[in-house]
Amino acid sequence: MDKKGVTTMGRFWLRVVGMGVLLSATAMFLGHELGSETARLLGGEPGIWARAGKGFVWGGVIAALQRPIVRTVGVPLMRFLVASAVGFAAGYPFGQAVQGMLVLDWGLNWVWGYGGALATFGLFLGTPQWWVFRRHIPRASLWLPLSVLGWVLTGAAWVNCGVNSGADAIAYGVVTGLGLVWLVHCRPLPPPADNSSHTPGVRILSRDALIAFGLGAAIIASFVVFFGRHLPSFTADTTVDPAVYDDYVGRYDYGNDGVMAVTREGGQLFAKLTGQSWAEIFPHAEDEFFWNVVNAQITFIRDDRGKVRGGIHRQDGKTLNVPKIGISEFTVDTTVDPAVYDGYVGRYDYGDEGVMAVTTEGGRLFAQLTGQRRFEVFPYAKDQFFWKVVDAQITFVRDDQGRVSGGIHRQDGQTQNVPRLE
Repeated sequence: MDKKGVTTMGRFWLRVVGMGVLLSATAMFLGHELGSETARLLGGEPGIWARAGKGFVWGGVIAALQRPIVRTVGVPLMRFLVASAVGFAAGYPFGQAVQGMLVLDWGLNWVWGYGGALATFGLFLGTPQWWVFRRHIPRASLWLPLSVLGWVLTGAAWVNCGVNSGADAIAYGVVTGLGLVWLVHCRPLPPPADNSSHTPGVRILSRDALIAFGLGAAIIASFVVFFGRHLPSFTADTTVDPAVYDDYVGRYDYGNDGVMAVTREGGQLFAKLTGQSWAEIFPHAEDEFFWNVVNAQITFIRDDRGKVRGGIHRQDGKTLNVPKIGISEFTVDTTVDPAVYDGYVGRYDYGDEGVMAVTTEGGRLFAQLTGQRRFEVFPYAKDQFFWKVVDAQITFVRDDQGRVSGGIHRQDGQTQNVPRLE
């Protein structure tokens, strides 16, 4: 090939590769944005339909923008779009479930759960795409590790640079864009020149196996390099007395992110931010706790009298002061004898909201509404109790014989009579 031919070939590859990277990067960015908006319209995450809808749109957008790359080899548009959208509609919520299982059920650090979710994303999007590619691209099976590697690097960008930094789109675009262009334009290996027993298929398989092994090593190396520094840096301090957990119970103002409720259950402390699920937090020093489901920590701040007045939340390199809400409105009346708590035990009718079960345990009173967690309630006067995790109170009402017959529940400026069920 003469110099002119080399120059022409170089321009061709530069144009094709540039287009591939740009399209894949744009696909990740637009897919995430449009998918997130779809989830919001469907009620928001973690709702299953919101997540499925987000995955459907996200996968479809990625396929639509990758289609020009694979069009030259005859990949059918509708089959590619539908396979990608449906595959990721299942893969996105399933990946979130995998993350929860690894962290909450298996007790692993959030990094392993996050890695499991990313690998699931790559497989659930890459597998249906491979199923379409296999009839048109000779070495389509290599798309699976490329897809997983692209998602792992995307997740690394989310963790290290932020979700809206653009680094995620670049990472996904470089890996999958280059990979897809290479797969589309690479040619099968020629048959061997000698008469040995080796067949072309064996040679291709052997070479592809080495490439797949290299991609697998790249996935592992990427995970170690980009996530290694986020591996557990805190361990639970077992010397912290759970008796002090009561000091932290309450609600904390997270500004635009909502309110975080903190509650104690036995010897464990749990926290829940608006719109999220309850998660246990663990002490690594006095007044200092960490999550194992996310890379986050909180230091509770006390005033001169030793009362918790707020906290300092640290996550993703950011620090947020979170004052405690409503800490002075009610105080626990320590003169109330826990022996009277048995008189409140029972079930109370909350109408359409369900039934609230009131129980006692170890000199403490607990209330649990249908479908919610059990929370401790605290006395601030005779027959009057308040929650620390929500701005709510209940006054137990007695009949002429002095027996508790119901209650008056106050919350958000509204009052509700809740009769006791026999």
